[in-house]
Amino acid sequence: MQPVKAIGIALISGAIFLCGIMLSRAQGEPLKYAKAFLALITRLRSQIEYSRGELRALFLQCTGGEAAPLEAAGFIADAAELGWDAALEKFCNRFCIDAETRDALFEFGGLLGKTGVEEQLANCDRAAARLGAIIGALAPETAKKAKMWRTLGASGALMAALILL
Repeated sequence: MQPVKAIGIALISGAIFLCGIMLSRAQGEPLKYAKAFLALITRLRSQIEYSRGELRALFLQCTGGEAAPLEAAGFIADAAELGWDAALEKFCNRFCIDAETRDALFEFGGLLGKTGVEEQLANCDRAAARLGAIIGALAPETAKKAKMWRTLGASGALMAALILL
């Protein structure tokens, strides 16, 4: 076999395999962001309960940790500047989250900063419970789909190599 042909086969097979890996990671995006929103809501709850400061300042105190994906995506800064609903709309236009998570987050944002402290704490608890249930339902399905895409990528790479040989 010619070295050029072997290199070509390796490159094509590698590209197919990498596509499978990338699709596998993309399956986990909605779950990653749902977990990050749950962490953000949990932190917001503690900030509302103990700090009772202005909502814009509270968002900026909820950075890092499990909420880091939202910080990297610019959501926390947007929420501090634009408000929860506008920031969430902007986020949903750029990133993939499932419809149930989106609905839960918009429902949460609808009451955020517009009611008394006790109602806001109850709103945080409801949203955290709802997101926890969504995450529990998404986790096994996401793992199964990610494994399927990895397997398809590896199988496709092997099949392409065999066909091109």
